Amino acid sequence: MSLIPREPGTDAGRRLRGVGDLAVLAEQLGFDGFGVGERHETSYLSSSPAVLLGHLAARTSRIRLFTAASTLAMHDPVRAYEDYATVDQLSGGRLELIVGTGLGPTAQRLFGIAPEEQTRLTVESYELLRELWHSTAVSYGGDLRPSLDAVELSPPPHQHRIPVWHAGLSSAESATRPAAWGEPLVTGNLFGTVDQVAAHIALYREEWARQGHDPAAAQVGVGIAGAHVARNSQDARRQFRPAFDCQMQQYGQFFGTAPYADFDAYLATSTALVGSPAEVQERLALLRERFGHTLTYHHADSPGLAEATWRAGKELFAEHVMHRTPEVAGV
Repeated sequence: MSLIPREPGTDAGRRLRGVGDLAVLAEQLGFDGFGVGERHETSYLSSSPAVLLGHLAARTSRIRLFTAASTLAMHDPVRAYEDYATVDQLSGGRLELIVGTGLGPTAQRLFGIAPEEQTRLTVESYELLRELWHSTAVSYGGDLRPSLDAVELSPPPHQHRIPVWHAGLSSAESATRPAAWGEPLVTGNLFGTVDQVAAHIALYREEWARQGHDPAAAQVGVGIAGAHVARNSQDARRQFRPAFDCQMQQYGQFFGTAPYADFDAYLATSTALVGSPAEVQERLALLRERFGHTLTYHHADSPGLAEATWRAGKELFAEHVMHRTPEVAGV
């Protein structure tokens, strides 16, 4: 997945078109999915994920396309339905939504959403969108948007139901809500520790069972803090260190503080997969045993890495990790 960070002096059009090249490369390397995030700060270019995914649908033919994640509090559910149903048609039924509740301070100001309101608005927006997905005629009389009277929307999605995953890690409710809906969970905060992620997934599974759902049907995805493979451990760490520094700087600008100041602590306690092919295989196997997840996703681009280094790392990851681990589905 990519939040499409924009380095100073970068041409916006060229950078956006380059996301299509990333998706094509991911498809060529055999990844199962490619996601586009949503950010509204000027240091990112991912403010319109539906438009970008429509472009990616035209550039690719097999790979699944994800929002990673869509922040529905800012979107009219009717318009979100129309946009994403159109993308699903253009892609031949390859769209999946990852929905999140978190908004940065810029988005809160741009769309006039108070921090204490963002979760409620996201939940209400998703519940209406969910009803629009599942019904042919929908009526609505709440205060989220103008009323609806047995409306039927167009186009219909290509899939009978577009798969929806729910991103969250920062609150218990972000685990229990998708469990109550009977829908998949993604640990959306890429910088949670392994212990935090495991506790969140356990809470989701507990609520899933409490709601009477089949435990075997629960689906979990895990966001990886960072991924880079080199021929040996020393090279992998040395090459990835500038990317770590860029990650922490961007995260600090977005949220006000960076989650890690120490690189070694990041590698030891986060979900990061950085090392030789054998090390990353072993680390991923440990994470799979701890989390029981079926979807793994990580950043498609790594600011701070030279393009040749970044590409070599993705090729090694695909050849030595992903192709031996079918559950590694997303990039």
